[in-house]
Amino acid sequence: MPKLEVSLTKSWNSRVKKIHVFCDDLKLGTVLNGESSEFEVATGTIKIKIKSGWYGSQELSFSLTDNQRKSISVDIFEHGNLVINSLYAVLSIHFISSVFFDIQYLIWFIIPAFLIVGYFLTFGRNDYLVIKEKQEKIIRPFV
Repeated sequence: MPKLEVSLTKSWNSRVKKIHVFCDDLKLGTVLNGESSEFEVATGTIKIKIKSGWYGSQELSFSLTDNQRKSISVDIFEHGNLVINSLYAVLSIHFISSVFFDIQYLIWFIIPAFLIVGYFLTFGRNDYLVIKEKQEKIIRPFV
């Protein structure tokens, strides 16, 4: 039987997350932050979808033959860690500057980050998680 290896990229922002792996609308199992799991899937064309609470991914389709192995990795949206960490940093700087230095205008710098996060909370909830196929490493001997 073909095997599917699913890895959840380790990141600080998803430290308590677990993802649920679905193959053709049937739940295969769960994967925790920074871990990999291997699942047996059916031969032929399969459709993989990932969910984590309200968030999800787009569907990924590919064909597998008997005894073939496919590896995929799951991460949050492109530049997601940068956006979320920037949001934390600007909020912290705003708090410090408004309490200690009476500077109030820094809160406006977080509007773009809130718009991006707001998009993924609403319309883009199925774009929050991204599935990527891992390329197999080819080891060639030195000549």
